[in-house]
Amino acid sequence: MDISSEDLHLSVYRGFLTISKDRAELGRIALDDIAGLITHAHGLTWSNNVFVRLSERNVPVVICARNHAPVTCLWPLEGHHLQGARMRAQIDAKLPLKKQAWQRLVAAKIRT
Repeated sequence: MDISSEDLHLSVYRGFLTISKDRAELGRIALDDIAGLITHAHGLTWSNNVFVRLSERNVPVVICARNHAPVTCLWPLEGHHLQGARMRAQIDAKLPLKKQAWQRLVAAKIRT
């Protein structure tokens, strides 16, 4: 899930991540349907409960700066060995595989 619109507020309500602006709900998504959260919107706010509930579901959160470059990643403590193994596999991947993965990522972003 990618949050890129300005001045939004994220919170949790009855098992859903809710997205609001000026106290009006714009949308919601079931917490169980979120595989990862990327935030790179200026003025974004959230409740602590968002991070707790996402962490309980092993959902990583990436926080980006104004230039959209990641500045931090929040990884749940539960299941950390699996995430660590995935990151290690990505780091150890040979250059041709990294280039193929990057090509697929860019193509998928263009399609959506």
